[in-house]
Amino acid sequence: TPVSKVRAMTVDLGVTGFSAILAKAPPAGEELSATLKLPGREPLVVGVLPADARQQPGSARVAFTFKKLTDADRAALELLVIDTALSQLAS
Repeated sequence: TPVSKVRAMTVDLGVTGFSAILAKAPPAGEELSATLKLPGREPLVVGVLPADARQQPGSARVAFTFKKLTDADRAALELLVIDTALSQLAS
C-alpha cells in the first residue's frame, strides 16, 4: 500500500485519542501512524485506529484511538488536557 501523509488540525484531544477533520475518512480498522505536535516537547508519534467517522459536506470528522502510549506520553497528554481545561475555566 502506498504511504501518504495528511496534515490536519485536531478538533478534540484526550488521553485515549483525538479527532480531526479530513478530506475523506480512512478505511475502518486500518492501523495508521499519527504525529501530534504538543507544546513544550518533541512530537508524539503513535499508532492509531479510526474509531468513528462522520461525513460532513466536503469532509469527514474522524475519531482515532491510540493503540499504545508510553507512560511518559500518557502523562504528557493528561497534563496538557488538564492545563487546557483549567485555563479555559480561568478565562
